[in-house]
Amino acid sequence: MVRYTRSLIRAALGLSLVLAAAPLAQAQGPLEGVQVVLNQLDNAVPGDQGSILSSRFSATPLNDKIAADDFLIPAGPDWWQVSEVSIIGKMCLDEGSGDVVRVVIYRNDGPNDDGKPGVEELSTRVTVQQGSNGSCSSSASASQYDLTPDTMIRLRPDRKYWISVHSVMDNSTLLDLSRRLYWSGRTGLYNQPAFYYTGGSEPSCNQVWVERRVCDGTTTGDDMTWALTYTPVVVTELYVPMVSRQ
Repeated sequence: MVRYTRSLIRAALGLSLVLAAAPLAQAQGPLEGVQVVLNQLDNAVPGDQGSILSSRFSATPLNDKIAADDFLIPAGPDWWQVSEVSIIGKMCLDEGSGDVVRVVIYRNDGPNDDGKPGVEELSTRVTVQQGSNGSCSSSASASQYDLTPDTMIRLRPDRKYWISVHSVMDNSTLLDLSRRLYWSGRTGLYNQPAFYYTGGSEPSCNQVWVERRVCDGTTTGDDMTWALTYTPVVVTELYVPMVSRQ
């Protein structure tokens, strides 16, 4: 059970204190329990038709195209501490030129049975265990990539989130768009269809989140392929007062 504790600091030595509480997430003792996998890696759309561009370009943001898919953490005491994210797709990046892969978690904008990606909850660079300098040609097969977050991903229970996996390509020196990440679509439906955002090249989803099938000209499934490996952890939120003198 998540416990909430408020601590009160009393004024001393004649000082007048103003207290304002702010929540601080803190793990309760060592992590316990076993790792769990929420898996949506099945039913990938085969071949190159399943390749959905999910990349940002530093010097040409109008070329940005990123995908996001939703998931729901059930109510209860357990937060999810994510240790790995996996996807099916293709990567043809150059880490030496500054290209990176990121996982971004968005809060849901709307009720749990509806909505779209909203406020960004967190963003972290990830290490691609298989390397990110593969082939994106139409003849190349999509592969599973396992991604290790560089910073902690810890998500609150009883909340719907959207996950986006995309590359950030540094094309500031050379306006090159050939280095990119493709994410495979998936047939089936977990909660809602995947959503898509483009920087401006697609009038139907120009700098807004729209259902991906509205933006795509081909039928490539409703969902994205991904998996989360996480450990349930009980978190104590300590309300630590901010102290100011008057």
